Amino acid sequence: MFTYALSRGAQQGYLDAHYKSVAQRGYEGVLAKISLGSDGRTNLTDISIGTNVGDYAFYIARPRETNDFHGLGAFLIMNEQLRTRVRNQPTQDEVSQP
Repeated sequence: MFTYALSRGAQQGYLDAHYKSVAQRGYEGVLAKISLGSDGRTNLTDISIGTNVGDYAFYIARPRETNDFHGLGAFLIMNEQLRTRVRNQPTQDEVSQP
């Protein structure tokens, strides 16, 4: 949700445009947690299960799961925000061509 908020905030002008690249790095980090399971289905790993109010140590120590609904919903929202931005950006080859 942080990645979504940074991207959307920069898109709407609430945040400095520099946060677009921060959101992009966050998006790429989440995409790195996606794998294909032996059943052929997509898995999203390392999702912190539901959290309650607590300090930093409490939050960091939360158990992690694969495909936990807390993270899947947030992923879908973030992906919808960022996937079209990534798709519409030129590739490195296109940028380096004269």
